[in-house]
Amino acid sequence: MASRRLDRLRLPVPRATWTLIDQAILSIGTFLLGIVLARHISLDAYGHYALFLGVLGLMNAGTGSLIFYPMTVHATVMGARERAGLVLSTLLLTLVFCAGLAVLLGLVIWRFVDPALLVPATCVFFAGQLQEATRRGLLSAFRHRDAIVGDAISFLGQLAVLFALMQVTPLDLAMALYAISFTSLLGACVQVAQLGLAGATPAPIARTLRDFWSLGRWSLGSNILLVARGAVLPWLLAALSGPAAAGVFQLVMNIVNVMNPVTIGLSNVIPQAAARAKAEGTGSALRQAWPYMAAGLPIVGLMTLLIIAVPDLIAHLVYGEAIPDPQAVAALRIMAIAGLFGYVAAASCAYLYGTGDGRTAMIGDVATSLAALVPVYPLVLAYGLAGACLAGALAMVVRAAWMIAIIARRLIAERRGAAAGCSRAPVRSEPAAELPA
Repeated sequence: MASRRLDRLRLPVPRATWTLIDQAILSIGTFLLGIVLARHISLDAYGHYALFLGVLGLMNAGTGSLIFYPMTVHATVMGARERAGLVLSTLLLTLVFCAGLAVLLGLVIWRFVDPALLVPATCVFFAGQLQEATRRGLLSAFRHRDAIVGDAISFLGQLAVLFALMQVTPLDLAMALYAISFTSLLGACVQVAQLGLAGATPAPIARTLRDFWSLGRWSLGSNILLVARGAVLPWLLAALSGPAAAGVFQLVMNIVNVMNPVTIGLSNVIPQAAARAKAEGTGSALRQAWPYMAAGLPIVGLMTLLIIAVPDLIAHLVYGEAIPDPQAVAALRIMAIAGLFGYVAAASCAYLYGTGDGRTAMIGDVATSLAALVPVYPLVLAYGLAGACLAGALAMVVRAAWMIAIIARRLIAERRGAAAGCSRAPVRSEPAAELPA
């Protein structure tokens, strides 16, 4: 019995490892980009970058929920030919969907951020969405190792392009956004070749759109709330204290976001693992998803402890000097704790979506978001940067508790139902066994 339990808990190291490596490339590239910008542009311009990231995150929540997440869940149980057709339809839907969102993005950037960033910001949005569509096509077939090539070109290549440009001209934010757009398109081209879409027949667009909406509508609410909880903080800081305050918040988040490779990488594969076993029940789906859910806990926990223990040292190593705000040390510690609870919440939520229970997860996100957003304004008004981080941490703690409670309730209900079914089953008499002579 003990050996069977150990077998159930054994981690699928090769698959999880490639998942983490792939996501690490994305997060390392994003992290280093933030550091390069922080060292070479003004704090006000960096604040504009933080505001742009918040708006871009909301746009990504729309495409991720209504296109990429449903495609991943559907494609993971398809054959190679069907999957290629679905990925091709997904690329077409991505272009159409992004055309509408780009108008909204442009209006926000022009009115509230910086009109000079309108064109480069739109380029980043389109190129990034196309590259995300191609990488999700690979991930839906558990081809995480193959996705690494295009992701490295996109996220690490942007740094190489920026360093090359800085040799001939001073760095500015618009230049950085164009560099990101260029390498994203290169990465997408490589991944299209890897997908082997030549000769594929697109899945019917109308039916695909209906399927995506049916599965992704609940995820849309959850993801928008998740991004909004984070985006509201720099925007509120900018409104109360100017764009430099939003820039300092982003400096803090750059460090805490080193946890993102684990959180995002495993959250991308947990729904696929759960989806493959959901027909066998809640417990079976959890057993399939649990190794991935558990794999990130020691890594995120160690990162959290490190940031809490030596925040000043980490800030010096990253930026070459202390973050220019006396509240930054406290903010780093608070957001490190938030990152740990955020991982637990994200992994639990990903499991629920994999089992098709997105509606329950979204209801939980709505309830916890409303509860956590109530104290945001007074906390920021009273404590500034530290208050913003306290509000963010509160949201993560409440969300994690809610998601765990939902999963526990479902497991208890399934076990009670199974026990009741056994007690109602008729007892058949078996013939007496012959005793050995």
